[in-house]
Amino acid sequence: MAVYIEEAHPDDGFSFSYKSGFEVMQAKVLKERVASAKVAAENLEGKLKFPVVVDSMQNDAMYAYGARPERLYIVRDGRVVYQSNRGSYYMHFEEFESELRAMVKMQ
Repeated sequence: MAVYIEEAHPDDGFSFSYKSGFEVMQAKVLKERVASAKVAAENLEGKLKFPVVVDSMQNDAMYAYGARPERLYIVRDGRVVYQSNRGSYYMHFEEFESELRAMVKMQ
């Protein structure tokens, strides 16, 4: 599953000059965050093979997992068995995929 967390670069805050193709503002209430998560998931239609859930407005998941700006985890039987480095520049997707494939083979 993916957890949609607080926007790191909303259009109404610190944002990059490039545009994602849709406008995303920093949510002030949960209903807005859920709406942004739906828009993001719809724009990735066909690419996501897992559910997307939304973090609380207190950012409980983001802080508990050190997920900002992004981070990959593998959770098995309620335990974290893999944690990537933070941010896309430091994550090793090949390592993540290898770990995930090894776990699937073990089942």
